[in-house]
Amino acid sequence: MVRLIPWWIGLFLLAALFIQRIVSVKFYSDASVGIPIYAGILTLNGLLLTLAWNAFAKIFENICAPKFSTYFRETGVFKIYLYQISYVQAAQIIAVVLSGAALIALAAANPPAGLNEWLFIVVLASTGYALKEAVGAVTILHDLIWYRSIFDAHQEQKNSKVTRLNAQGR
Repeated sequence: MVRLIPWWIGLFLLAALFIQRIVSVKFYSDASVGIPIYAGILTLNGLLLTLAWNAFAKIFENICAPKFSTYFRETGVFKIYLYQISYVQAAQIIAVVLSGAALIALAAANPPAGLNEWLFIVVLASTGYALKEAVGAVTILHDLIWYRSIFDAHQEQKNSKVTRLNAQGR
């Protein structure tokens, strides 16, 4: 159960707090300075989500290969991969939504500096975590490609050891 706790988010919150401390006060008090930054972060999060979808497609392609998916289902690993993909998608969608909401809040309401600082911390932490999860998805893809190549080679080896009898007899 402890493995399900996203401890990395704490590290990203600490990093965001540090960045928040060194950013100019003008960033928090002047919306014209903050809007381009939030727009850039939103764009980055959108690109991360788009690029991760390509990794997800390849992951699905590998785990749904006929014999390989049967093996995955028998060993119970199939559900683990599906959960991991869903988790990465959720982390990235949350980062996109938070950065979009912060951009809208800054553009529409021009929140007070204190609230703007907290928005910035949350957006930076969620973006960092989404980036970490996107890299994790690529690592999963690489592992799957490696394991599938081993599985396919093993299947070919297994099939080549079968003795075939002449259908016509002697």
